[in-house]
Amino acid sequence: MEILVVAKVVPDADAAGFVPSTRTLRRDGVEMFVNPFDQRALRAGLDLRRPGERLTLVSMGPPAAEPALREAYALGADRVVLISDPALAGSDTLATARTLAAFLGRESAGLVLLGARSTDGETGQVPAEVAALTGWELVGPARRIERGADPARLLVDYDTDEGWERTRTEGPVLVTVGEKVAKLLKPTEEARAAAGSRVVERRSAGDLDLASDQVGTSGSPTRVVRVGTDTTRRAGVRFETGSVAERVDGALGWLADHPRPAPTTRRSTERPHHAPLASFVFVSGSDGGLDDRALPMLSEARRTFGGGGPFALAAGTRLDPEGLDRIRRAGAGELVHVGAGPSDLDPVLVAGTLRGWIRGTPQVEAGMFLSTGFGREVASRLAAGAGLGLTGDATALARAADGSITWSKPAFGSRAVADVVSRTRPSLATVRPGVFELERFPCGASDRVRVLDGPELPRRPEPLERHDESMEGFGDLDRAPIALSIGNGLGGPERLPALLRLVEGTGWAIGATRRIVDAGWVPRRLQVGLTGRSASPALAILLGVRGSPNHLIGWRRSGRILAVNPDPAAPVFSEADVGIVGAWEEVLPPLVERIRAAPGFTGTP
Repeated sequence: MEILVVAKVVPDADAAGFVPSTRTLRRDGVEMFVNPFDQRALRAGLDLRRPGERLTLVSMGPPAAEPALREAYALGADRVVLISDPALAGSDTLATARTLAAFLGRESAGLVLLGARSTDGETGQVPAEVAALTGWELVGPARRIERGADPARLLVDYDTDEGWERTRTEGPVLVTVGEKVAKLLKPTEEARAAAGSRVVERRSAGDLDLASDQVGTSGSPTRVVRVGTDTTRRAGVRFETGSVAERVDGALGWLADHPRPAPTTRRSTERPHHAPLASFVFVSGSDGGLDDRALPMLSEARRTFGGGGPFALAAGTRLDPEGLDRIRRAGAGELVHVGAGPSDLDPVLVAGTLRGWIRGTPQVEAGMFLSTGFGREVASRLAAGAGLGLTGDATALARAADGSITWSKPAFGSRAVADVVSRTRPSLATVRPGVFELERFPCGASDRVRVLDGPELPRRPEPLERHDESMEGFGDLDRAPIALSIGNGLGGPERLPALLRLVEGTGWAIGATRRIVDAGWVPRRLQVGLTGRSASPALAILLGVRGSPNHLIGWRRSGRILAVNPDPAAPVFSEADVGIVGAWEEVLPPLVERIRAAPGFTGTP
């Protein structure tokens, strides 16, 4: 079986520096390297390769990417290909997927490995778009891949939003990989020197028979219209002197005296100077039921686009009356059941059914999906199949007087915010849970949500194993009014039981940094940040978190942020509203005690 690894060369964002005037990273003299997720894909491919099989690494990028790609030879790759052409410049995710799909169509690979996401883009859209364009099966993000006696058959353990599952598949198949699938390899100096003379093959757009209107700026349905710095600023007040009790009282006193300003995005009616636009929100989870985290998107769509509210698109099991009522009060105008049937929905079939509904509903201008594993795959497959623009991980939505729709999303490793528009309709976006606010809209006694029947959607293949990694005592990050984030400063996994005892019965939730998750202290579903989830509690308490921008972006929508760290110079203090210098073991007990003594206290109105 031929193995092909798709890799992206990215800059060191920390060293590059953002240049607002040009909306780019400063790359002169900045090290370029293969995206860490793709490095793990290469390592997994090398481990899976058997004698006589060839492993090819392919990348799309400028000629400057060649030195970083050549290192794959030093690690053991048999062949390295760079797809490079000025015509490809400016390609968005769909144009990139078209290019990669065209290359795959000329290869004989049975297994294609890709990183689940890249550190510079973080959309996670390209693999599903490539799968949609090639018709290949997509599995992942994998944490373990095995080959048995049949060389074409694979056993894959992959992450889900709830835990992980095991499936059996066979080529041709695309498998995305996560951080757990393999450790990174470092080549020896001798291997590097030998790789310096190896040839990196080149392919152009013409070699792949790609027309100019399929790739590059002209072939991209989305474009970035503005890049700016994130203007969100926290107060950075710090309490570092006096007793622990005095520091805790000082921090809580500051929060009480400086409540969070009322949200500026909340509106009880649509903006009067805009004509209403039709929109939709996909509200189903992979189990076929209502995903409550989609409800705030209904509210935001109604506030932004007006009218009687967006279509709420559902697929799978029929919703009960209580779920229908929540959808209606969140702002929906009409529920459309685009596909009835069992749970465990196949994203391929759901995307195809949605495409049929969109084709028959041409007035729809915008659509939103939750940025979960299931939501991203459905949205990406829909975008690729229908040729629509898709913005990944949007954190804000705006509409101009002329009706144009702009999505804002983190860019350049969360150093900036990019505004993205689509020249196709509907304009699609995935949205991280927690970035929009739920509003309860009044409904009269006669108001109803009309349910339209859709085709039966068959159940996806049953996984060989399914594991739920929910953990007792960690709460619900999507609903808790107060949430904790734990970093390396916690001290070790043996400290977790003491932490859980302190917050037992509070209703608070616990999230973690990527390093904590990578170390295996908590499941990946609790990771908050650029490569994890977003949370928007009224109060976020960061314990032993140093302050990486990639982690803090996940708490950006929190009402207030309180940091606890023994290092007064920790960067997290400048990114928090208020900070307490001290060890968490000393600070947290009185902090919890005082907050619990003031029922309803969250530092907000």
